[in-house]
Amino acid sequence: MARAELEQPTDVVTDAIDLLTRDHRLVDELFASLLQAAPQQMDPLARRLCKMVRIHAQIEEELFYPAARRALKQDEQVNEAEQEHNEAEETIKRVESMTSDHPEFLPTIETLRSQIVAHVASEENEMF
Repeated sequence: MARAELEQPTDVVTDAIDLLTRDHRLVDELFASLLQAAPQQMDPLARRLCKMVRIHAQIEEELFYPAARRALKQDEQVNEAEQEHNEAEETIKRVESMTSDHPEFLPTIETLRSQIVAHVASEENEMF
């Protein structure tokens, strides 16, 4: 039998949660790398980080959150998560509007990191 035939709905959910959790760890690693990077590495790492967070947020918004709404039978947690995405998106735009030599670059990266850490904790402790 093919794997798809053997999978139960809970297997798919577990796989999706595992994927999102792995993304969360990768984002943690990217933040750590960025904050320890040499100056010439910071801009490319920041761009990579912003792109990764955007793609991850899109996956959650298009696939995971609709399923979570149905499963949780209440919108409050999902609405809060979407609001956190909107706030992170605004910070990402600020990061992308500057280079690493801008005096607000590292404080803005730190703001983004704080937003993402809080968001991840909320998702993993309450939604997942």
